[in-house]
Amino acid sequence: MSASTHERVPHFRITTSKPCSKWGGVTNGSLIALAQKIFEVFVTLDRNLEYQQNLKAVGFGVIVVKVPDNKIRSYRPLFSELLRAAEAVRPSGVIHIAHSKQN
Repeated sequence: MSASTHERVPHFRITTSKPCSKWGGVTNGSLIALAQKIFEVFVTLDRNLEYQQNLKAVGFGVIVVKVPDNKIRSYRPLFSELLRAAEAVRPSGVIHIAHSKQN
């Protein structure tokens, strides 16, 4: 999602955390600590995050999304699935979602 992306869907606000929060350049470990104070669900493209970080102790769920690019148009077809995943994921849990055009 672009740095200026702010969209509303029922019950959720979709935004880009790092650029909008001026977290650019923050390493994953520090990002997780910052995000834990703010988010209930953390959506990321980083498929290695769950293997590189100890997510067992975090207070939010993680949704790992595989899309062709990080543009909002790639997320739109997944909104329903993202909403279901956001409702279902539990703290420290991880759910993977792939765009239908991805392997």
